[in-house]
Amino acid sequence: MAIWDGRRPDSDDEAIEIFGELAERYLENDEVPAAPKITRFVDALVARWGDLDDTGDAPWATGGTGDASGPVLNVNIRYGDDRVDEVSASVAELAEEHGLVCYDLQQERLRP
Repeated sequence: MAIWDGRRPDSDDEAIEIFGELAERYLENDEVPAAPKITRFVDALVARWGDLDDTGDAPWATGGTGDASGPVLNVNIRYGDDRVDEVSASVAELAEEHGLVCYDLQQERLRP
């Protein structure tokens, strides 16, 4: 799931375009420190679900819940986790609570 700080796109097509630009700028190049809103969001995710680095029961595919750089975060939910629907809904809700955009890369749609 792609999470970022910025204006909510008007459509799913616009969202994937924006995420692509953000990923190229921030995730595919030298990392920059995560923006404060992203850091607070990650802290909330870890408080709710744990961190793979701390517990094998966390639903994340990578430690720290994913890749964060600047205003963007790619949240990697573990493939085959039986809680995937619950976790993805929680990620989307927390993103909204933190004023962040959430785009579900698997479903190819903005959430919530």
